[in-house]
Amino acid sequence: MVVKSRQNKKQTMSGEKQSWQVRVIRVAFRVLALLVIDLVVQTVNLQIIGLQKYITPPFVTILGMLLVVALFYFLLAYIEQMTKAVLAYVVDLGKTFKYRKTAVMLIILLLYICAFFVYYRLWFNRWIWFDDLPKVFSGKILR
Repeated sequence: MVVKSRQNKKQTMSGEKQSWQVRVIRVAFRVLALLVIDLVVQTVNLQIIGLQKYITPPFVTILGMLLVVALFYFLLAYIEQMTKAVLAYVVDLGKTFKYRKTAVMLIILLLYICAFFVYYRLWFNRWIWFDDLPKVFSGKILR
């Protein structure tokens, strides 16, 4: 019986019997993980750029590049493991509770919205809130 459940998990994780919800969650989680890694890199790079007071710009650039490579190299290795763990959890919950996959998709959507707010803060040095969104998105796209 243990062997059958392991085989079912392998079949489910390999994509043979995955529902569209599980596929969407897989893609959404990977994209979210990449966005979080990028936010970490940008935040750290902002700190590294501040080093140009003490170190010449070419060496600051090299330091920033090395940091990006190091972060992406180590963190990308964990994205696949995290994605598999999240999907296994979602699949197990989906079998026991109704609408659990939909709830996970909504949580991932909320995390995307949070990532948008953090990106806006990093790029424009200003926090944006929900009441600011209508005027931000109702204006012209090009200046």
